[in-house]
Amino acid sequence: MFAITQVKKFIDTHPSDPQVSILSDLVAALQSDAQFPLSKLYDLGAENFRLALQVLEDWRLDRHYAKERNLLGSA
Repeated sequence: MFAITQVKKFIDTHPSDPQVSILSDLVAALQSDAQFPLSKLYDLGAENFRLALQVLEDWRLDRHYAKERNLLGSA
């Protein structure tokens, strides 16, 4: 997950930025299958919004591959 690495880098280099909590909450919600209010994404700047979309895309792809592995493993 390249996007997660970028999120971690942003968090490390901008710890006091209010956007850090939004990105952190998004990643935590995806990891725990918790709900995340999408309206929070509106508060991100354009670059971090694109990063959040990349995190979502990577998460979806990872879930797809995990599901396929489960299907192939149970056959």
